[in-house]
Amino acid sequence: MKKVIIKNALDLPRSEASFSTDLEMQAWIDDNVSNDSWGVVGSYSIEIIDITEENDLQLLITKALQDQNKGKTILATVHALNAKKFKAGLLDQNAFLAMLDNPELKYIERLLLNGSLETAKHFMNQLDETYFSKEEKAAIIELF
Repeated sequence: MKKVIIKNALDLPRSEASFSTDLEMQAWIDDNVSNDSWGVVGSYSIEIIDITEENDLQLLITKALQDQNKGKTILATVHALNAKKFKAGLLDQNAFLAMLDNPELKYIERLLLNGSLETAKHFMNQLDETYFSKEEKAAIIELF
């Protein structure tokens, strides 16, 4: 991915565009040069910057944020299941506090908050039925 910056005689940016391919970029430059879009040749400069890494990093950040949001949705579902169990009398304060102290559940929570969904799913699959029934666990894993 390339970014083209057109600078005036004072070296100040006056126009810019980004392109996925060199062919697109060169066609845009050629078209603008032939039309004198930026003025006469010599009154401007063309700077070309490779932004592939920058773009790749931005894509990774976007994916990480999406995964973190999905992790939060999964945690909200777990919260709702626990609230439902509290209301039905199937979960008491001691059992809930035990869940909070469980190292595996702490790892899963942290992984979900960080957006490490596959690793969280792996640990979730390893849990016995102490805290979640087979059906509850299956419903949670389905969200991944």
